[in-house]
Amino acid sequence: NNETTPTLIGFSPTDIESLHSNPALLKKAISQLGALIKALNGLMEFDRMSLGNLMARALAIATSDERSDQPGSVPEECNFLRFRLGQISEREPTVWFELLVASILSSTAEQDIRSLNPYLSSAAYKTVNS
Repeated sequence: NNETTPTLIGFSPTDIESLHSNPALLKKAISQLGALIKALNGLMEFDRMSLGNLMARALAIATSDERSDQPGSVPEECNFLRFRLGQISEREPTVWFELLVASILSSTAEQDIRSLNPYLSSAAYKTVNS
């Protein structure tokens, strides 16, 4: 379908009947259906991979594994690195994906998430939440 506005073409009962009486037409229809299924499966796989990447990136930002803010002073950066090391060694809290999803319902979501990660900037939180 090369039109700018896609249209779904349906099958009339006559069209369906003609498939039974014309083996070449039936073969062509089955071939087109197989190509459509293959294309849809490819698109679904791409969407799954994209969603997985976005989920991983949201967690990376929420845990400050990925930062876009400017580094602070040397003491501030040392404290940040201590915090990250604490997260990795499970001595500091980390944000998990289900919490991010559940926080959408909270009126204090940003404060709740930022209480787990004091180094998460407001801009970074908005990136995760958008």
